[in-house]
Order: sequence, then structure tokens, then C-alpha cells
Amino acid sequence: MKSYASYPSLFDSSRFFLSAPSTSTSKLHYNQPLQSQTGYRSRSNISAMLSTRVLSRSLLRSARPKSTTFFTPRRMLTTESIPASSADSILAAQRLVRPVSPHLTIYQPQLTWYLSMTTRITGVALSGVFYLYAIGYVLVSPFGVDMSVANASKKWGEFNGAVKAAVKAPLAACFSFHFWNGIRHLVWDTGRELTVRGVYRTGYGVLGLTALSTLGLLVV
Repeated sequence: MKSYASYPSLFDSSRFFLSAPSTSTSKLHYNQPLQSQTGYRSRSNISAMLSTRVLSRSLLRSARPKSTTFFTPRRMLTTESIPASSADSILAAQRLVRPVSPHLTIYQPQLTWYLSMTTRITGVALSGVFYLYAIGYVLVSPFGVDMSVANASKKWGEFNGAVKAAVKAPLAACFSFHFWNGIRHLVWDTGRELTVRGVYRTGYGVLGLTALSTLGLLVV
């Protein structure tokens, strides 16, 4: 009977599992099933090899990289039933505490966006005056109210100079600015004065012409 020294080391699991079949009859076929080797090993050796196999697999599992998944803690939420009538008030209260994004206060005032806003404001104001007069003319004419241009001019002549100036000044300023800034936009449409210096030059020109036109309309 062969001595135990001729067998592989119990910790040499790779040799035990991976060695090729031997053609020699004087050596043990390590890759054969355990049942065919019972004549060479005792029961204690078989138990030792089984434990070695379990140990090697556990070592392989421990050598694998562990998962790096991070779990965020969850917070338990509670719900409460509320009547539909109070939903609007709760939503309004929540809106009051919402942060408001900064708008015009964070920008440095510039001539470009001042003129852009003023163009829109004056356009809406002039259009509003025109539409109010037209709607009033249509609504009150069936009731015998004369809103013709001749009658409006006659009524206008009856006002004193202070009232005329107070009414004419904002209308003249809106009309003059909107007119000259519209000319400025038409110049831009031709591809001219589109540089930063050109935009500022035409902007200051619009302001100067607006002042002169407003004074001229007040005198008339």
C-alpha cells in the first residue's frame, strides 16, 4: 500500500480538480470519482478532501469584489385625508413660501433693454387709446352722443392750457418714442448699426429725437 506522502497536498485543490488523467498504473488518478479511490484513501482522507473543497470555494467567494451599492435611508411618510374645500387654501399657503427666482434686480441696467421695454409699453398705450376711442364711438353713437372728430376738436379747445399740456405730454412722448424707435428697427432690418456701438449710438439718437418731437407737439 502506498504511503500518504505520494498523494498531493490537501490544500492543493487546483491540482486535485484540474489535473489531467494519468496513463500510469502506478499513480493515483486524481480526477477520478471518489468512489474509485476508496482503495487508496481511508474514510478520514475523503472527509479531509471534502472539507478542502468547501474551504477553497469559500475562499473564492471571499476574493470576489463586494458590491458597492449604497442604500439611501428611507423616511416613513404619513398621509392625512383632507376635505376638498381646504385643498385650495393649503396650496395657496404653500405658494407663499416658495422661493422666487430673481429677475430684473440681478441685472445691471442697460440702455438696450430699457428701450426695448419702453417700445412695447408705448405701443400698448397708443393702441389702447385708439381702441378705446373706437369702441366708445360705436357704443355711444346710437344714443345720440356725438364723438366725431369735429366735435372732439371743439371740446378740446374749451380746455385751458394746463389741462391740454397734462394730456398732450404723455401722448406726445409715447408717439414720438415709438415712432423714432420704429425707424431704428427699420435701420436694423437693412443690416446696419448692428454692432454694440451702433446699437448705443442709435439708442441715444432715439432719445434725443423723442425729446425734440415731444416739445414740438406740445407747442403745436
